[in-house]
Amino acid sequence: MDISLTLALAYVGQIGVIVMLLVAAWHAVRLFSFQRSQAEHFLMVTIMFLAMSVGLGTGLGLLRLLYPLPLFLTTTSLCLGCWWMGRKKQPYPFRETVPSENIRLFGIGVTMAGVLAFPFLVRTLLVVPVDWDSLTYHLFKAARWIQEGRIIHPLGGAYPYHHLSFYPANNELIITLFMLVLRNDLLAEVLNLPLIALTAVATAALCRQVGGTRAAAWGAGLLIVTTPALLSWGATAYVEPMLDVTLLTALLFTTRLIVVEPNQIRQVSLLAGLATGLAVGTKFSALPCAAFLGIGVGIFVLFRGLGWLPAVKTWVTFLCSALLTGSVWYGMNAWVTGNPFYPVPVGSLPAITHSPFPWEGSSLWASFGEMWRLGWLWEAWIGIPGAGPSRMAIGWKAGLLVPLILSGFVYLLGSGMTLFRQGRREEGMVRFVILLAAGLFLYTYLILPFYRNPGWLQANVRFLLPFLCVGTAAGTAALSRVRIDGRWFLILALVGMA
Repeated sequence: MDISLTLALAYVGQIGVIVMLLVAAWHAVRLFSFQRSQAEHFLMVTIMFLAMSVGLGTGLGLLRLLYPLPLFLTTTSLCLGCWWMGRKKQPYPFRETVPSENIRLFGIGVTMAGVLAFPFLVRTLLVVPVDWDSLTYHLFKAARWIQEGRIIHPLGGAYPYHHLSFYPANNELIITLFMLVLRNDLLAEVLNLPLIALTAVATAALCRQVGGTRAAAWGAGLLIVTTPALLSWGATAYVEPMLDVTLLTALLFTTRLIVVEPNQIRQVSLLAGLATGLAVGTKFSALPCAAFLGIGVGIFVLFRGLGWLPAVKTWVTFLCSALLTGSVWYGMNAWVTGNPFYPVPVGSLPAITHSPFPWEGSSLWASFGEMWRLGWLWEAWIGIPGAGPSRMAIGWKAGLLVPLILSGFVYLLGSGMTLFRQGRREEGMVRFVILLAAGLFLYTYLILPFYRNPGWLQANVRFLLPFLCVGTAAGTAALSRVRIDGRWFLILALVGMA
């Protein structure tokens, strides 16, 4: 058979697998009956797609069936099963989220964001991954698993990168499914650009959750999606876009537990758990927030006064769904090394005691004063002077986001206290939870290790993105409460795109 025809058929088969997973996720979401917005619906489909992909890849990999034919058969069965279960379910009516009074203006904003993203789309489809992390371990894992037809843990690797094979690998597992039929990396980058767009959707949904108008929500999403530090990962195999969208979605649905109808609370806890597990199975840095959300779910269901048995069932639903999508890598680490979090030191458990990298013992939390004095923080956040705009920094937009985020946190605190005094405790608690989660996102960024130079510190800005998204959502919500015309949010977003 001609090689071009073979490649074309492989493309069709690979795209067919992805489309069937999307169809399965779309129909699975129809089984959920709680009221939701269009933004929340798209996030639900995303979480189901990612969860199904991780579950499918894990099952095939552990059974040593990581080959094109088993993948195609199981994906087809999953798609047909979800379609059969959801075929008679009527689509649940959405709450209106599109700012109809300014739809043309915001259409302009979305178009401009699409124009900015177009070069990344072209690179995604035409250029294979050549960045350092992709070649040393992101795609290295996927390639080895495809070669062996099974999940190998740990993989090993060239020193000093051998310990990276112990890292959680949900994102790499999904990339494996995107490479399995083609048996190359031509589609390895197609996941990140949609996830970046959905990060903007999650930001908009959080803005609505804390009282922002529809126009403010669109403005928040457009403002954050065009931040260089977020958009720059669209044409890579890096895991941060998946981490961002799953963390924000987990926070969104965890707070929905506080206000949703009692008979729908377990459905929401299932989604919150799936999203939390996906984040934890993507990167170690999601663990602090996951612990906070897990404790929060237990408190929220008791706060709702559902009784002990429904509260326990709700929390168990959250825990089991989180374990389903996030525990496999920690279980393998525990089996191989005795430490679920290896190579991270935890008490007396086995760990790498000496790292060959120059970041050992170094974090922004411990070195903040020195970094500020040297001016490295501004170089990391805005860009290195004289070097032009940096693809990994926040850019000059930092001057816009800082006051917006500060006003947003003041708004969350003030409105939360006001709502409590008015007896609207559920809405007040939502604001306090989101404020605490934002603080935890910031703390996680500050305690992560980093190289002691501005260039590598700039690369760490990507770990600040969940904090920026929550802060932007809160800030635009605060502006909307002073009755600013919706067109000003478009102007704000357009200025941010400049």
